[in-house]
Amino acid sequence: MKYFILSIFCCVLLTGCGGTKILKKPLPLNLENPITSQSDNSISVSLDGVIFRDGPGTWAKDADWDEYLLSVTNNTDENIILDDVVVVDSVGTELHTNSDRKELVKASKETVTRYKNVGLEVKAGLRPGQILASGAATTGGVALATSMVGASVGGWGGFGIAAGGAVIGVAAIPVFSIYALVRMGNNDKVAKEILARQTQLPMTLSPGSQYKLDMFFPLAPSPQLVKITLKRGDEHRILDLDTSELLTGLHVGQNYISADSVTQPTTSLSSKENNSLNSAAKELKSDGLFDSRTGMHWKIVPTLPVNLSTAKIMCKSIDITDGPKYRLPTLHEFEQLWKGYKGVEKISAFNKKEYIASDEHSAGYSSTFSFLYGSEGYLYAANLVCVRKQ
Repeated sequence: MKYFILSIFCCVLLTGCGGTKILKKPLPLNLENPITSQSDNSISVSLDGVIFRDGPGTWAKDADWDEYLLSVTNNTDENIILDDVVVVDSVGTELHTNSDRKELVKASKETVTRYKNVGLEVKAGLRPGQILASGAATTGGVALATSMVGASVGGWGGFGIAAGGAVIGVAAIPVFSIYALVRMGNNDKVAKEILARQTQLPMTLSPGSQYKLDMFFPLAPSPQLVKITLKRGDEHRILDLDTSELLTGLHVGQNYISADSVTQPTTSLSSKENNSLNSAAKELKSDGLFDSRTGMHWKIVPTLPVNLSTAKIMCKSIDITDGPKYRLPTLHEFEQLWKGYKGVEKISAFNKKEYIASDEHSAGYSSTFSFLYGSEGYLYAANLVCVRKQ
């Protein structure tokens, strides 16, 4: 009887610990004003809200996924097929919608690893003291503490283990068996709720009708775009909703970039006018690439392609003992560097790649400079180099 009572007590204690579960009462969510929208003669689309961990609208504890709420209206007199909805994260990775809880958690874990490998921390929700842009007030203009996904996605949770440890000498097997059963039951309820909420695609949009979509995605740090694929007759089109400014900072924690982790170029840049070995030696300082004409110091950061907002954060985070901090170079600075040094193995330190510039572009794209062609362009994300005045 004593063991049974202790087991029941631990069951009650552990039901609130570890894994995910449906909350008794969802957090309030205001959907009066959309985050962003696009409209033309054929279709109107708006992103009404994003439900993320501990944010407004949250209905599940420790959610390691995002829930996008959209409205779509067919403005034509014929059917339109909505084929797919994709979210593009801060490094240009396309994340597809999914109604399977396990697959969502698995994909979120992969995102954590992918970002960590390039020096970026991913946290579900917002950092303490962090807010989203004012235009995104409907999705959570509040500061909420979160826990790191790398430790919590699919994890047991420290408190649950500690609670089990407190009675392990008395009823270890029953306690952990009950814990596992409770956790499985909670996960099953959440999985069924996700499946019930998820809008199934493809779907037919009838003429003049409006539809509410509920789409689940793995964690998308600082999402840049929501891409909606549509078909009308034989015509296919992709409509982009720009979220690059309004959702900047979502799921982005601190980063791991330091001056020591920055790539040191193996080739020096000598001036176009005097490219002798002695001159080249003077152009290269021990800790990076130095342009004596402008006094600018360039550091190439080893990372996956990043978007504009992430690039700015990474450059500012490089530790400097004194003097100006690193920042993103402008297109003009890229052009000046190219014109001054393009005769030296096409500036081989930059490996003929596209690099992101500080100049803003439209519709979620970032301005870039190509060290293959010596020209500007635009991409969702590109390689990263940071500069500062010496």
